[in-house]
Amino acid sequence: MTLEQEQFFEEFYREHFEGLVVYAKAIVKNQHMAQDVVQDAFHIVLRQDKMKEFVCSPNPVGWMRVTVKNVARNAKRAQLRQSRWLISVEELDALAASEDDYEPEDEETVLKGYSEFLSENEMYLLRRLALDKVTYKELADEYGISMWACYKRVSRLEETLAEELSKRRLLREKAPKKEKTKSRN
Repeated sequence: MTLEQEQFFEEFYREHFEGLVVYAKAIVKNQHMAQDVVQDAFHIVLRQDKMKEFVCSPNPVGWMRVTVKNVARNAKRAQLRQSRWLISVEELDALAASEDDYEPEDEETVLKGYSEFLSENEMYLLRRLALDKVTYKELADEYGISMWACYKRVSRLEETLAEELSKRRLLREKAPKKEKTKSRN
């Protein structure tokens, strides 16, 4: 990148960043996510050798708005995919328990039950998501990995949980039912 391109880029960033965040927020409906989207769009210019195309564009604002729109739409799609897979601890507990003897437990107790088939790292990840309510971005930063890699780890964790809970439910269904007796005092 030449000095002129760098100066143009920095000036453009300072001048248009906030406006692009407002534009992105209209798509993703979240201020922090909108800021991430705009940062990613600027990063695309730097990372993918798009600087010359960007600087030489007859309409760099329009070029960047299209890039922000595409990044925002991709982020929105990823968010929708993730929301379909995320299962609350209460839902996991309900899956793990049979319907007739279900008694809700506190989240920490439910999570401890999963330690039988999850690694320490997976348990930590689950705790951070379910109890601490951290975002994928925060987790990715914590692990020093990309958001995509973090999403993949969570996806594998969800698959493991679903598979294990499904096995347990099948075992419970095959097991003979216990008769509940009322005790008389």
